[in-house]
Amino acid sequence: MRVFSGEKLFSCVFVLILSFIFTLLPTSANAAHPRIVKVGAQDNPPFIYKDEDGRFRGLSVDVLEQIALREDWRLQYVSCVFSKCLEMLEIGQIDIQAVIAFSEKRAKTFDFANETLFSNWGRIYTGLATDIESILDLRDKKIAITKRGIHSKAFRELMMTFGFGFEEVVVKDYATVFEMVHNKRADAGVVSRAFGEVRAKDFHMRQSSIVFSPVELRVAVPRGVNSDILSILDKHLALLKEDPGSVYYRSLDHWFGDDGAAGGLPHWVKWTMLSAIGVFFILSGTSLMFRYQVGQKTKELSRQNILLASEIEERRQAEASLQEHTRKLELSVADTLIADEQLKESLRDKEVLLQEVHHRVKNNLAVISALHSMQESHIKDVEAKRAFKDSRNRIRSMALVHERLYQSDNLARIRVDEYLKSLVLNLYQSFATPGRTINIQVATDKGLDLDIDTLIPCGLIVTELVSNALKYAFEDRDSGNMEVGLKAEGAKMVLWVKDDGIGMPEGVDIEASDSLGMKIVSSLVNQLEGELEVIGSGGTKIRITFTATDSEA
Repeated sequence: MRVFSGEKLFSCVFVLILSFIFTLLPTSANAAHPRIVKVGAQDNPPFIYKDEDGRFRGLSVDVLEQIALREDWRLQYVSCVFSKCLEMLEIGQIDIQAVIAFSEKRAKTFDFANETLFSNWGRIYTGLATDIESILDLRDKKIAITKRGIHSKAFRELMMTFGFGFEEVVVKDYATVFEMVHNKRADAGVVSRAFGEVRAKDFHMRQSSIVFSPVELRVAVPRGVNSDILSILDKHLALLKEDPGSVYYRSLDHWFGDDGAAGGLPHWVKWTMLSAIGVFFILSGTSLMFRYQVGQKTKELSRQNILLASEIEERRQAEASLQEHTRKLELSVADTLIADEQLKESLRDKEVLLQEVHHRVKNNLAVISALHSMQESHIKDVEAKRAFKDSRNRIRSMALVHERLYQSDNLARIRVDEYLKSLVLNLYQSFATPGRTINIQVATDKGLDLDIDTLIPCGLIVTELVSNALKYAFEDRDSGNMEVGLKAEGAKMVLWVKDDGIGMPEGVDIEASDSLGMKIVSSLVNQLEGELEVIGSGGTKIRITFTATDSEA
């Protein structure tokens, strides 16, 4: 047997210990040298911006920092205005752009992550003292927009679609847009809804009801470069979205408000339910109150009518009486005049009350529409979002009728041309698709008026048919034409919706369709006691003929 000396035995043990230590040390170069990733950082709160201490913060920063920690990256933020960030990304001076709206045109220049960081859309903001509420109010106004902004491009296309001119005030970023409007160097400004929700109060801005250009915010890299970074980002972002307690959802709660926690109903659901219950009770109470007031006024009117009839009878008897009753007759006439004035005053009160009813109904329908919009923004299922949008458009078509009645001197009838133009414009904005232009013409008899019982079904029919055409008739096309009309033909009224789209399949029976929208159309046609005809040559034309109740033109 060989016997090792103490010195050799110590050397062997020392070598074994060193070998064991080296096996525990990291062997990859990345462990010793973290990968440096340059991030384009434009000033775009709440996604990414630099705070007063010079640190970058925001939803994109929170997510990227979490992924960098897991992948052993070192992020280097490169401050730049958005247009400069895009130039740097295109030539590879930065590795990724932290947040950018996806579009087919940009996808030809950059590579985008598959996972969406946030869904956004464009919105018009104004000063507190302005009354801009619809796209019609923006004609010939000064509008502040950003250079190379995707919402700015969509806004130009929208204004061109309606043939409206405006003066562009081009600035570098959204904050400057708000500055221009606040300093009255622009009448309104185009920003993303996320930026507006966070910064509007800082600049004393007012949010208008004009929204357009829905987009998905993602991360982008130079074309053909850093595909491994995109794969890593997609993998981690998908995992973060699956975990309700992840950094992604905590950051959303921080920057946009509490959207709920895992293990229970989200707070927005609870608030929506409470709001719906509150609106129900408000509507019920308001309805009961107005019914009571109308009942009281009706009783008073009946009483006054009885008094008036009695006075008229007394007057007739007094005229047949002898000369000595002349004084009594004069008193009776005086009483009759007083009663007549009271009757007129009562009628004026009733007209004011009816106007208030229409105003309240319009406002309550607007509240319901807003609740639908809030619910829709938190739903990810495409079919569910589409159903909410369709429901919101139906509510809007009815609300427009009450709005027109409230604004009109005639509480019984509504101008058809003004109503249809407003309704079609609202539907076009609701289904606007970036890069697609649909020309919609409205044809009506000049001065045509209809009563509310006829116009509401007509408005709902137009809502269903125009929505259906905008969704399906122009697939894979970037332009098209539509016509919506309502005219009198002899004793009949004719309502039609026509498009030059792909047309409906042969043999389709609208009245037997399982589609909710077509069932609504069929039911409303029956309500009008009308006849429905489908003409499929060169697109689709749906023509409805019915008898109106005392229409005026």
